[in-house]
Amino acid sequence: MSTVKFLEIRDRATCITAIAVKFSPKNEQERWLLMTAGFGNSVVEQKEYVLFGGINGGAKDILTNPYKQHSRTMYTAHIYVQKNFDELKNGQVIDVEFILGETGKPKTTENTSREDLRTEKIQWGIDSDCMEEEK
Repeated sequence: MSTVKFLEIRDRATCITAIAVKFSPKNEQERWLLMTAGFGNSVVEQKEYVLFGGINGGAKDILTNPYKQHSRTMYTAHIYVQKNFDELKNGQVIDVEFILGETGKPKTTENTSREDLRTEKIQWGIDSDCMEEEK
């Protein structure tokens, strides 16, 4: 069975919801399917791959090759996730500016900022579809 993690990719003025899947076939059929898709012949080879990409209604590429990523943000994040997959927690923030040494402190989740914003908007009586209170 493969391991799936959802990640929050942050960069300068950027927040991308991403998915990362590390292949780990548990039986011959899974190994064979990955082999026919071009991901190596053995389980050892197949465990080296991390399928990674932004998810936005299916509009983004999900790739195993970081060099085919469309931006510095996704390229840097992909390499970082590939190297550190096993240590990453589901939902973790991957801060590209911090990884590249452009900032001294990693960003926190955008979710915290949004909660603060949501609370402020409700307090001021501003209604918005994306900031409705949960029922």
